[in-house]
This record gives sequence, structure tokens and C-alpha cells, in this order.
Amino acid sequence: MRKRKGFTLIELLTVIAIIGILATALVPAVKKVQELARRTSALSKLRNIGAAVKVATDNGAKQIKDAAFSLGTPSLTASKMPEYMQMLSIYGGINDATQWYIDSDALNESVTVPRQILSGASPSQQPDPGLSSASVSWTTYTPSVKSDEGTIPLMWTRGLNDSGAWDTSKDAVWGADGGHIYFNSGRVEWFTDTSNSDNQFTSRIDGKGTTKWKEAVSKTFTGKELAAK
Repeated sequence: MRKRKGFTLIELLTVIAIIGILATALVPAVKKVQELARRTSALSKLRNIGAAVKVATDNGAKQIKDAAFSLGTPSLTASKMPEYMQMLSIYGGINDATQWYIDSDALNESVTVPRQILSGASPSQQPDPGLSSASVSWTTYTPSVKSDEGTIPLMWTRGLNDSGAWDTSKDAVWGADGGHIYFNSGRVEWFTDTSNSDNQFTSRIDGKGTTKWKEAVSKTFTGKELAAK
């Protein structure tokens, strides 16, 4: 009689156990690669927005002021982030709304993120309705700062507290891990909690390290941090 070839139960269980061990080892590595890809994408988006700010303000002494923005009479003004987006769409040449949202932003998990900021031809342009429902993943302030110093933070990932720590709630895109900061020199860096002396802003008051972004902006900051919506 011919013997039937096959695997024994012990052999099958051994193979399954090996596959399980390999999967356990690979999952963290895959997650780390995915996280790195998201952070790289976010860095690129922030750099693009920063370049648009430079385009909008690079003519003479122009700066973005703290006042309501109107499509009817557009100007370099904004009082909240959706207005800031519309202003840069016109004056900075960036109408791609996806640049303002990070893929892993928990606040936008059940929200449709707009594709364009403004639609239609001037002067009949209209903002995408999604601008009022989706939460912008970045934060900035007005009035903008005109300075040759390259250490001034202009925009950063949403969730940075006045103390220099990143919020642990959903208000922070990456939680307490940190976030990206765009400086007026065009430099973009990942920052963790700035209470660490090796990871701080440069104070414009005394030139020393500081945990407070406002002290890094100006000696007497009188502007306003813009709300995400």
C-alpha cells in the first residue's frame, strides 16, 4: 500500500507558533515605519505652508494682522485658522486644503477633510464648507513677525501649550510625543516637551533658552494664537 504524505499535528502547530512569533516581532516595526511616514508627510506639508507665508509677507514690511478676513475685501488679516487658510490661498498661492490636515489627526477621524480651500473664480470665490467642520492640524498667531532672526517659531503642530508641553488629549495631533515647529528661517524641526534644556526655544528677551513660544516670538508679545476652527 502507498503511504499518504502530509504534516503531523505537531508540525502544523510548530509552524503556526513560528508565524505568530514573527508577526509579533514585525507589527511594531511596521507601525514605526508608518508613523515615520506620517511625520515625514506632515513635515513636508508644514514646510509648504511656511513657504506660502513667506510669499504673502515677503514684499516690504507686509505682515499678517489680527483682524477678521473677508473674501469681499481680502487683505493680509485673519482671526482664526480657516480665515488664515483663505488669506494664504489668495496671497500665498496655496489652495490645496489637504496641506492643513495631518492624516493621523484624531479630531478629524469622522470628518470629511476639504480638498480645496476656495472654489470658483475671483471675485466669486467661496470657501469649502468643510473648513468649518474639520480641525486644522496647525497653529499660528497674529500679527506675524518680520525679523531676520531665524529662531522665531511661526507655526507648529496643534497642541503646544503656553508652558512648552504638548497636550495629552485629542487637542494635540501627536499627543504628548511632540510636534513639528516651523521657524522663520524656513527650518522645520520635531520638538518634544520643551522643558528639556536641550530642546527649547530661544528667548528674544535675553537670548537664553525658554519653554514659552511667546517669549521666542517677541519681547512683548501682543498677538493672538489662532483657533483651529
